[in-house]
Amino acid sequence: MSLKNMANSVSSKRGTFTNSYPVIVNSIEPNRYIFEVNKLEGNYHNFPPQNLNLKELNNRLENLIRKSGDQDGQRTRAKCFRTRWDLHTTDWSVQLIGDNAISMAKKNPLAGRTSPDGAPEKIEYGIRECWGLIYEQGQETKSHSHWPSTWAFVYNVRACSKCSPLILPSNGIHPNTTLYPTEGMLTIFPAWLNHEVPSQPCSHERIIIAGNLDVVWSRF
Repeated sequence: MSLKNMANSVSSKRGTFTNSYPVIVNSIEPNRYIFEVNKLEGNYHNFPPQNLNLKELNNRLENLIRKSGDQDGQRTRAKCFRTRWDLHTTDWSVQLIGDNAISMAKKNPLAGRTSPDGAPEKIEYGIRECWGLIYEQGQETKSHSHWPSTWAFVYNVRACSKCSPLILPSNGIHPNTTLYPTEGMLTIFPAWLNHEVPSQPCSHERIIIAGNLDVVWSRF
């Protein structure tokens, strides 16, 4: 799989938002086969075909989200359709997104860690939760964070450039970071950062996969 780096950077008087708080964005190229990504570590449910492309992946994800059903009734900060919290355990396609997020997190460590003898240690991550969301026109997600997880991730299954963006609000030092969606775009950011999605302006649905990554402490 070929990943095109689209790292977001917003200027401020004290540096960029992403210099202090990493927001990493990658995009799966629409016409490239994505079989290579399945070589990432993970126990996949029904291993995917070798010629799977982005369109086929997103079709499968959308069908899986709809099949899962609305498990929430808008009781959380997301005022829209939400699936079960462990969607990644039901199908390889969702775990594939989570494993891509893990790969991105490993390449962009929040900090270094050393063993007692001073040797650098690799930080291992696992998918803590993962769920699907469907926004209809007028629906939103209010500001919240995913603390105490380490990283949060968002993957755009269905969206256009005029759909509601993902916004990480200003913390008083840095300005807002606004990420407008494109299909196939995967974003990770520190889970303690507040984020929100304003009211969906488009008449079509905005469909995403979201989730959290935690450090796997049992491996240390």
